[in-house]
Amino acid sequence: MPKVSRKPWNGPEHVRQRAQLAVERAALELERGDPDRAKEILLDTLLDEAICEEEVAILLGVSRRTIQDWRITGGGPPFFKLSGKSKGGVRYSRLRVLEYREAVTRLCTFRVLRDRVDP
Repeated sequence: MPKVSRKPWNGPEHVRQRAQLAVERAALELERGDPDRAKEILLDTLLDEAICEEEVAILLGVSRRTIQDWRITGGGPPFFKLSGKSKGGVRYSRLRVLEYREAVTRLCTFRVLRDRVDP
């Protein structure tokens, strides 16, 4: 089994290693007869990764500048900041971004008025 670096982020190789470990763990769960646990392992690995603001902008369909403005004004999905530029700067949890997108998803723009009386 390959070793995964303890660093929070060391590029594409880190992602590949985490994915490989998740696939191996999921395969073990399938051998044990637990497909639900295997699915959970794979989804957790895919969703719980740190992503940059560019990826957040793509997921939410907005510009990077909008993401930056949200950070300043307190809007948008939660983020975390790794100290110093060399550490990667601002990052978002993919899972939290997807949860945010779900929370702001609307079926329509119609707003029901409490005092409105239909004829």
